[in-house]
Amino acid sequence: MSKEKLPEYVVNTIEIVEQQRERPIGAFEVLQEIFMNDFMHTDMTLTPQFDKTFLWISKSDRNICSLLRAFKNGYEVGEPKYHVQVKGLNTVTNYLNYDTDDKDFYTDVPDFLDRSVSRFTKSWLAKNWSEYEAYNNAGLLEFEEVEND
Repeated sequence: MSKEKLPEYVVNTIEIVEQQRERPIGAFEVLQEIFMNDFMHTDMTLTPQFDKTFLWISKSDRNICSLLRAFKNGYEVGEPKYHVQVKGLNTVTNYLNYDTDDKDFYTDVPDFLDRSVSRFTKSWLAKNWSEYEAYNNAGLLEFEEVEND
């Protein structure tokens, strides 16, 4: 089994809970701390961190399953994904998209077509978009981190 890839802030939340406990923890303890902190605000300094993790968990059934698998299979920080804007174009339609059928890049609003992808890791772009280095080195790309689905 491969390790589960979790957003960096989720891994940070797990590490915070581990530091608060004197024994090994599991998914139940992490969830308990997140929900307790969210509803009781037991530690206001941790509330933003725990709130972000709480929202990630509640966003999709896949996310809670991913957290549970992480405690079974191990976990690591997944590479962040970004919406990528190409500077100098119309600010509404300057988002990079990839047409999965035609295997081609174009700019428009994010996910313009059903068959398009508009969330990329930087390493995927570097491997699959021949112009990535030129645009990036020229400062023509703007990256906006998005949630991994």
